[in-house]
Amino acid sequence: MNPSALTIDLNDLQAEFNCRVQHKLQEVQQLLLHFSQNQNADDIVLHLHSIFLALANTSKSLGLEKHSKLAHDMGSLASSLLIRNELPEPIVDKMGSLLNQLMRIANHPEVTATSDTNPTNATNSKNHATTERLIEITHQPILLTQPLIMLQMTADKDAQELTSRFQQQGYQTQRFTSIDMLIDLLPSLSPSVILLDLDIFPEQPSGEFSVLLEDLRKRYCAIVFLSSDDHFGARLKSVRLQGASFFAKPADITAINKRVNELLLNRTSSPTRILIIEPRRHQSELLKQQCLKMCRCDVLEVNAYYESLTRAIEFKPDLAIIATDQDGAHGKDVATILKQYDSLMHLPCLMVSSHKANSLTPKIVQDDAPILHYEHPNFINNLLRSLQEIIPIQRHLHEQLFFDSLTGVLLENKFTEQLEAMISSAKRYGALLNCVIIDIDHLNQVNRQYGFWVGDRVIRQLANTLTKRLRRSDLIARIGGNKFAVIMPNTTINNAGKVIGTLKDNFGVLPHITVGNTFYCSFSAGLSSFPQFESAADLLKQAEKNLAAAKNEGRNRISNSP
Repeated sequence: MNPSALTIDLNDLQAEFNCRVQHKLQEVQQLLLHFSQNQNADDIVLHLHSIFLALANTSKSLGLEKHSKLAHDMGSLASSLLIRNELPEPIVDKMGSLLNQLMRIANHPEVTATSDTNPTNATNSKNHATTERLIEITHQPILLTQPLIMLQMTADKDAQELTSRFQQQGYQTQRFTSIDMLIDLLPSLSPSVILLDLDIFPEQPSGEFSVLLEDLRKRYCAIVFLSSDDHFGARLKSVRLQGASFFAKPADITAINKRVNELLLNRTSSPTRILIIEPRRHQSELLKQQCLKMCRCDVLEVNAYYESLTRAIEFKPDLAIIATDQDGAHGKDVATILKQYDSLMHLPCLMVSSHKANSLTPKIVQDDAPILHYEHPNFINNLLRSLQEIIPIQRHLHEQLFFDSLTGVLLENKFTEQLEAMISSAKRYGALLNCVIIDIDHLNQVNRQYGFWVGDRVIRQLANTLTKRLRRSDLIARIGGNKFAVIMPNTTINNAGKVIGTLKDNFGVLPHITVGNTFYCSFSAGLSSFPQFESAADLLKQAEKNLAAAKNEGRNRISNSP
């Protein structure tokens, strides 16, 4: 066999790989942008990790060693994002830098070929010609940005007022005039919320409309529809088109602004947590896959009922799906046991059964526990319909009962309950625990000079900073007007101080922009640790004492004196 023929075939494969990989790298760039806005999104990280692994293996098999090394390094960074032992922002920056390098060498395969495989001049010329046909990619660094809101509104006055309000709250805005313009803009943008005119959508979207809705669903982008028709039929159409909210024209600017803030707050919260208690692994996997199709969620599968309580307490689910026919127990009994635990008292339980249904509608075991039957011909549709009904209601109730409406972090009373439980666990397992009290410096001056709504924006920005950059295992609560409490388990007080110090420095250089002015804020913090202080009251008291010391020493500092 002619060796030169093999060389030509290999370079043909390399050129084809470079053409295709650029589309995948653009997808990676969008995923990184999504993650930068929601750093609790482990599903995005897992998707990135699988992409990097595939790129590394394929490029190595094609002899593209540089491609393979860069993809392998990005996969390692994705793994570190899942572990959460350090702040995600520098990891995302490194990943963005490596991505830009991979984009450059993929966009210039003749350079890569020369360094990796030493092709002939003829092959170089061919690869150069191939380069001319490649899609141009703008190599921009991955930046952490404020949420982007896109608006399509027919009334200029309404659009201008909404745009002004969103910008004053620190959001980015982008107006567009048609669906075609939106489709052209989306590849280069990462919107969190889109306001769309419902009147232009057909009842059964197809073609570009269907592709657009699917694209927005994959991006976890919330859609707010506006319509000149306020009848039930228009609202039904909005729901069927995956609308997160509906408003009739003329637009109520205040109501839309409030709803968009709620959607953005929900978007940055953690995914829905679904616990599946099903002894049969095949059915368990079926349920998991349907849940993942339905919503952005974390799923925990438990295949033994006697492990369900311990796993549920650790997992803190928003919903439990429980098989009625457990090995040694009835699903109803398992649900009752879960609900007897204080933190799971309001947990909705969806029951599933392998026994054939006797009717076309789900039976009710408890007020909130319908039974769905695997053998029913409409099982999948019934399951998805139940999830659609239960999850939004549960999330809303959960947020009202547990979370601060301005910031999305825990309320003070729920924080105290959680802290007591974490101390009990730390005592049982001999673990470390650190308490941090954070207070924004001179916020009253901001309120007097710029208005309370600007002060609220500063509070919300600090909450976003804490939520995005701390570990999921860390507990965050708002315990006063401009005061936050953080519990950091399984780390030393020195490490906790370093992390909070980095957050303090980053928050201090974050610009807060209002009409005609840009200003900066700082915060002070006090730390305390378990087991040095063994009760929740003592931990909080010492942290407050150290916070007062930090403020007396000049603010914008941290104190962890014993």
